[in-house]
Amino acid sequence: MKAKLKRRSNALTTDTGSFTETNALEHSQIRDKLCRFLKKVEGYEPAVDDIYIDQIVESIISSKKVGIFLKSETATEFTFSRVADAQVKFAKIINDASDQLSISRRDRLAGQDRSELMTELKHALLEALRNAESDQ
Repeated sequence: MKAKLKRRSNALTTDTGSFTETNALEHSQIRDKLCRFLKKVEGYEPAVDDIYIDQIVESIISSKKVGIFLKSETATEFTFSRVADAQVKFAKIINDASDQLSISRRDRLAGQDRSELMTELKHALLEALRNAESDQ
């Protein structure tokens, strides 16, 4: 399912919220990759999975955005501490959402082992995160 982009002044709106044009494009790209992966391993159910996918994608983008503060010339130890704390929280959200995503998928894919599913899902998430970071 592609996120529908709608123009509203200088920002674009997706089905999941308002972002700048760059963030909306990045959101759509990461989301599409994750959805394609989930469809490939079967059992993708948009009504359930999209909630967790959006949490993952928004946390990836937000984590990347707060990391930019570390590159600022005005960054202090306090900035580093706050950014590191925020990134840990985003990583926790990503981990929790991927766990919930795999649990809900496991219930639908009774024949597939949960650990195998988690491994595949985490690899896809890491790839999406690496791609997002390389775009910085």
